[in-house]
Amino acid sequence: MIYVGDHFHAEFCTVAPSPIRCALGPEFYVLLFSDLSAVYNGRVHQVCFVVPTHYPSFVSTMMDSKPMALKESVELLFNFRSDKDKQILAKYVENIQDTYSLHINGFDPMPKKILKKLKAQQN
Repeated sequence: MIYVGDHFHAEFCTVAPSPIRCALGPEFYVLLFSDLSAVYNGRVHQVCFVVPTHYPSFVSTMMDSKPMALKESVELLFNFRSDKDKQILAKYVENIQDTYSLHINGFDPMPKKILKKLKAQQN
């Protein structure tokens, strides 16, 4: 895999039926996989774009603009490969200062069935 963009040290997916792969480095990223391939060191690799994404806007878009505390989003919106990845995202979220959010075009909110389940877990 060749990643085009910044580096990251934690990777995780949303709990949606069609999971969105995300990552965290200096910023929160969405990993966009392409149909492109590239030859590097004599081997063919798939190309993935590492796209910086505003975390509060991502959460708001996934939740279809329904309110969710950013700290809760770490627990409820993502599946993690390890506890370390979860802790890295939780620490990042604690330090977010600008919590305004805008809808991100191109991302569909989670299905209503999952939104209801997440809402029940919040209470």
